[in-house]
Formats: sequence, structure tokens, C-alpha cells
Amino acid sequence: MHTVTAPGQAQFTLTPERGEELGEGPVAVDTCTSQEYFEKEREQVFRKSWLCMGRVEEVPEVGDFIVKELTLFKTSLLISRGRDGVVRGFHNVCSHRCNKLVMEDEGTARSFVCRFHGWTYQTDGSLKFVPQEEIFPPIDHAKNGLTPVDTDVWRGFIFVKMDKNSGVGLQEFMAPFTEPLAAYPFEEYVNCHRYETVVNCNWKLILDAFLESYHLRFLHKNTVAEIFRNSKEETAADAYGFELYKRHGRMTVPGVAESRSHPVEDLVMMTAMSFFDNKETATAAPPGLNPAGGENWAFDLMYVFPNTLWLMNAGSTYAALEVLPLGPNQTLWTSRTYSPPAKDGLERFAQEYNRVLARDTLAEDASTLEVTQAVLESGAKTEMILGDQELMLRHLHDVVDQVVNGEEASIA
Repeated sequence: MHTVTAPGQAQFTLTPERGEELGEGPVAVDTCTSQEYFEKEREQVFRKSWLCMGRVEEVPEVGDFIVKELTLFKTSLLISRGRDGVVRGFHNVCSHRCNKLVMEDEGTARSFVCRFHGWTYQTDGSLKFVPQEEIFPPIDHAKNGLTPVDTDVWRGFIFVKMDKNSGVGLQEFMAPFTEPLAAYPFEEYVNCHRYETVVNCNWKLILDAFLESYHLRFLHKNTVAEIFRNSKEETAADAYGFELYKRHGRMTVPGVAESRSHPVEDLVMMTAMSFFDNKETATAAPPGLNPAGGENWAFDLMYVFPNTLWLMNAGSTYAALEVLPLGPNQTLWTSRTYSPPAKDGLERFAQEYNRVLARDTLAEDASTLEVTQAVLESGAKTEMILGDQELMLRHLHDVVDQVVNGEEASIA
């Protein structure tokens, strides 16, 4: 890999040693088609990693809950806020006859009552009441509450880990992002738009589609290409400032400051809430972003191992993307866009514009995925050829392979 930064340009990588370790060779593609490899990913990567399940704004008050179907592990998770204000996660299974406890996707409850026989649980998961308890052998309430799942919160993001005995705690796991993002106002961005779909492709291919900016001026011709395309300089959208940690990573993407995707974008820019805005000076990015100090900054992309991406931009909004594999060639893909509450009609219009623009851009990103999976399974190609701009892809595939082959998943 070429890690030399040209004079006058922002530093290409802030962790050049790690970049050099990855080398320049092709990357095998059978890791995206093999059932055997997928089973190892399930047990080594996903069971032992912290997985993002959403944000605390989804359970803001005592008794609020959400249910997440974790098909990868054939389980349903119940995440609730207890009376003490703590957010906890449990297997959504009654201790009596193992019936699914909560059927709704979300809601508010003073307690959770099994509709089969009425066994009742507190919002902290403890067993509260058993109808006709006298007809049972002695029941230890302390031992027969809901089965907990290791759960913790980082900057409002709710994470769970299915194997509570592996790896480090969430706060240590997220340490590479804690200081850089300390001033980023995640908590102010409470308005959320969500898109969710099942894609017939390997989970890594979805992440691959976002871990480079090389495709922006080609694939996104009908949406955001003009924000990243400069006819005089084809490297205008080349990413820089790569930082590769033991598991996570991040990069910065520039844009073309004078460009707009559509004329209506000018109106949206007036609100300072455009999803795709560009800052011409190196110091104009929010604190913690654009660490390499490049000009014409558009956004930073954070990769949280194994399955989460955050796209953080110049406007008052950010996007969160999560993938959960359903098999070697099928993935649940969830994308959310967060923004602050609109102050007036113009800001509300800007948010709706951002939502539609994100939808159309994501549709373009998705357009290659299933056909790529199909041709990979044909065996016509056995390797991917990756360039310097695809450094984050190389990092992803390398780290996953390390973990599949026995290294610890959740390390800082």
C-alpha cells in the first residue's frame, strides 16, 4: 500500500504502520460465500462482539421497551428501562414454559406479563408474580427472572454482547472514539428516520459499499455525485486521514465546496441542516472530526467492529448503519438518519429532503449488492483487487479473518 502523502495534501493515513501491515495483495472472496466461514463468523465475530441495538431515545422513560429479533442467534431480545433508570437487555423468554414473553416491537409497560399463564416480571427482569404459586415446587424468584444479556450504553448507543465472558467491557471497547467524539452532540439528534430491508448478499459486501469514496462520482450520478465530483480533478473525493485501530477504523472524505446535487439544495443549505454540506477550511469541521485537517471536508466515516458505521457530516445530522447477517448470502440492513427537532417549517422541509436524498442514495448503494453476491457464487472470480482508496475494506476483511481464526473479537 502507498502511504506517502503528497506535498500540500492532508495526511493519507494517521496509522501508516497498520496500513503497511495490510499489504497490497488481492483479497479472497470465498469468505463471502462459504457456509463454513459464516458459521465461524457467527460464533467468533458476532457472538463475542458488542452489537449496536439502537439508541436510548427509543426507551426514554421508565418502562419503555423495544424488542429486537436477533435471527443470527435464533433469539428475541427485550431491551427495557427499569425503574432505576438503567437500560437492560434480556432474552425475551418466559421462565415458566419458555413462551415468547413480549410480542410487540416497542411500547411502555409497568411490568411484563406472559400471555400464556400470567407469569409477571419487573422492568428490571426480576420475577414478580406467579399465579397459583402454591401448586409449584418452591420457586426461587431471584434465580428465575428473565435471562440477562450483557448490555451497556456508550454515548446513548445501546450495545449487547451475547457471550458475556469474552472480551473487554463496552467502555474500553469504544475507547478509540471516546475522546475524539466527546464534543459531538449525539444526544441532541433525537429525530430519527429509518430504512430497513433484507438484502440477498453477504454482510461484508454492504459494509464494503460504504468503506470507500472511490465509487461516489460513478454510482451516485442521480443523487450526490456532484457534491464529490470535479471535472478538473478526478481525485477530488479521495478519502484521507485513515485511522486503523485493532478492530475499528475511520476515514475522512472531502467534497467539492461549490457543487450542489440539485438546485433545491441551496434552499436546504440555508438551514445549515443539509446532510451533504462541505466546509472549505481545514478547521471548520465539528470538534473531533477531520483529524488530518484536510480542506473541503464533507464527512467522517467511523467503523465500529463488526457491523456498524456512523457517517458524520457538516450539517446538523448524522447517519447510522447496522448490518446483521442472516446467512452467508443474506443480511438485515438498517439505516437511520438522526437530526435535532425542527425549529420551523424550513428546517422540517430540510429534514424531509435529507430523508428522501438518503433513501435514493442508499438505493444506489444497494443496486450492486445482490448481483455482486450472485457472481461471487459463480466462482468466476476468486479474489478482489483493492486499491489504496479501499484501505478500509482491506482492514475489515483482515480483522474479520483474524477473529475467525482465533483472535479476540472485542478488544480496544
